[in-house]
Amino acid sequence: MDSFYEALSDVVVRVKDKDSVLLMGDFNARIGNRTEGYEKVMGKFGEDMEANRNGKQLLDFCASMGLVITNSFFKHKNIHRYTWEGRGTRSVIDYIITDQEFRKAVRDTRVFRGFFDDTDHYLICSEIGIVRPKVQEFISHITNYYVTSKTAPKLAKKHQNWQKSTVMGKKQHKNCFSVTYHVDTPGQYIAKEL
Repeated sequence: MDSFYEALSDVVVRVKDKDSVLLMGDFNARIGNRTEGYEKVMGKFGEDMEANRNGKQLLDFCASMGLVITNSFFKHKNIHRYTWEGRGTRSVIDYIITDQEFRKAVRDTRVFRGFFDDTDHYLICSEIGIVRPKVQEFISHITNYYVTSKTAPKLAKKHQNWQKSTVMGKKQHKNCFSVTYHVDTPGQYIAKEL
């Protein structure tokens, strides 16, 4: 592995511990479309050719770092796949690369032609959806109530979605104590506060 990939791997290792990795640019590498041994790194829609030396280096680097080359996961017409055109030839040498976890957010990667006049490279873009962590969402409302021995059974029966979390302690009033309840939907309770 040359000095470029050694330096890049140092950066990826530092970033990957804290955040998602997103690499974009001209890697001057042709990865082809042969996925044997690189199934986690690339999809089946790469350029129709064998990987060149730089492409193999890029594939090995991505495999060692747990990265994914997003260009190869989405089927497009050739004009939306080739990132470079010059000297009578065209190829895919520009890539958008991310870690395997962030790959789930990438909805598409493709080339857009006609944006730049002063380069032989085309604009490559990824459509990225926002990934929200799967957290059970519910609104909880925590309130302290003074419940008498007469109202407690009625409240418990009427509001079975209440969860008794803590008893705050007995109060001075006879047959009266303080209880904290978690209520899923605020405003759906009737309680007599003393």
